[in-house]
Amino acid sequence: MRWARLWAGAQHAVPRYDIAGRLQWTPPMPVRSLDTDPDAERVQAALLGAASVSRRLALALSLTDTVHGLARRAIRSTLGTDDETEVRLRFVELHHGRELANAVRSRMHGPQE
Repeated sequence: MRWARLWAGAQHAVPRYDIAGRLQWTPPMPVRSLDTDPDAERVQAALLGAASVSRRLALALSLTDTVHGLARRAIRSTLGTDDETEVRLRFVELHHGRELANAVRSRMHGPQE
């Protein structure tokens, strides 16, 4: 019943089975892009919906890797260094906090002053 309330406005809910084998009804991906033709977005959503779990996971991991690479490139440019260790430590600091970055740095190089 919860799904019915959540997706009452969805025109075409899609039946899927979750990891425990329970039937779930999921709505189609809503059209949200401002820079993509709606027909192209519908085709993309259909292709993504038809893809296997392993394919969708591979796409998500690839996108994550691309975003991390772009972030490290921006950090490298900002720091003006090619030292990949420092770039990665700065990434950790920006995304996970100074305390964790310092802990990683200490573990790698010994305590810093």
